[in-house]
Amino acid sequence: MISECTLLSNLIEGDQYAFNQFVKRHQSRMDATARAIVGPMLADDVVQDAWLSIFRNIKSFEGRASLRTWLLVITANMAKAHLRKSRNELSRIPRNALKVVSAEEQEEHGASVLWHDETPDALLARDQKCEELEAGLQALPKRQREVVYLYDYQGMAMNDIAHRHGITQGNVRVLLHRARATLLSAMERRE
Repeated sequence: MISECTLLSNLIEGDQYAFNQFVKRHQSRMDATARAIVGPMLADDVVQDAWLSIFRNIKSFEGRASLRTWLLVITANMAKAHLRKSRNELSRIPRNALKVVSAEEQEEHGASVLWHDETPDALLARDQKCEELEAGLQALPKRQREVVYLYDYQGMAMNDIAHRHGITQGNVRVLLHRARATLLSAMERRE
């Protein structure tokens, strides 16, 4: 069995055998770490991203901690990043896309049905606010509406929006600010 130090130096040199041994030794621990943080559905993506990060940065490993600890910290950080990304994506789901479902519907549709525990009054109030927000969005000037949609609903980066519309990032920020201020004002007037 090759020592960890020899394996690491061979890996840095690009040795395919070292690569295979390295993955074989550490894959299961990394997978367990990822599963503990993000669950089984995202664990494979997390571990794959962690391996990419590890191989990009393997030459910078300083040995201040054990190699295994370094790998697991990278995996845990990658898992936390995936969780943040998932939460951000969920926050972009229109509120009226969530619905209360019965146990039978959950069983029939599986995990594709989203659950929440709001009261019917709270659901009604939220649906009304969503309708008001949608009406406010439709009332915005076209370019403001597009910027809000691309940035807030699609998660597109400001520089991509700027490039797409042939404007500066500063203009994108101004459009986004004006649209949000208009929406906030409209929502406050309706309350």
